[in-house]
Amino acid sequence: MTAVDKRAKKCYTKKDENSQGKIMKLEEWIGSLSEEAKKNAYRFEMLRDCIPLGFFSGGEIALAHLKQQPERNHFTFASGEHGKEFIQNLALSLAVLYDRSEAQFLLLSPRSELKPLLKLQNADINALYVQTEQDFSLAVEGIKALANLQKRGVGYPKLIVVAEGLEEIDGIYQDDITEPYIRLHEALGDSVCELIATADLNQSRYFTFPGAFLGIGNCLVATKTPGKADVTHVGADSSLSLPREISYPHEDSLEESVSFFNGLEQEGESQE
Repeated sequence: MTAVDKRAKKCYTKKDENSQGKIMKLEEWIGSLSEEAKKNAYRFEMLRDCIPLGFFSGGEIALAHLKQQPERNHFTFASGEHGKEFIQNLALSLAVLYDRSEAQFLLLSPRSELKPLLKLQNADINALYVQTEQDFSLAVEGIKALANLQKRGVGYPKLIVVAEGLEEIDGIYQDDITEPYIRLHEALGDSVCELIATADLNQSRYFTFPGAFLGIGNCLVATKTPGKADVTHVGADSSLSLPREISYPHEDSLEESVSFFNGLEQEGESQE
């Protein structure tokens, strides 16, 4: 039994026919991806590497990256009123999809909202609570060192950095709230790491041209309501693709979701 099978053992494997308009739950989402793993392991690996975000209206899985590009790092950025909740749920779903030996997660924030993720049993997740600009600078240097090691094939096959709330740190930016996230992205260099972050682009000079901030090939998720968002990708000329609406998994309580998946893990282990 694979790690994904164990953690999705009792998840819903298909949508309720009467669930139109309802918010998709994480267990339903993980169950759907688990079914993909059972059908085609290669396709599942592709979906996982390209960061699955949710479903388009026709049932197609929406991806943060339009194709696998193992030679470069990637940036997935969420904005809007529900951006924080979006990346919390995205980070949890990815941590469930990867086994402990496959990926390392690093949480970077001055807040404590991401703290429940540390309790996820079958994932390697560490948190850096950065409270000052000096804390952040030290964290960036550490992340840069991890990215360089990962590029040389040392450590985990995948490094996923999740950042939020950085713009709230005193003195962390001079001109624009996106500056700390740009510094993080630059620290990853030409590694194959993932950066997932959120901030309110309405307060940024990049509001009218977010492609210049994100970089070619990267993804912007504009949240609208809990469970609904528009997804766009940055093209070769830094312009955005037309937005497409997705339904994404949303849970009100991150702590309860972590407990749910820990319970599935324990049950799976007891049946082996």
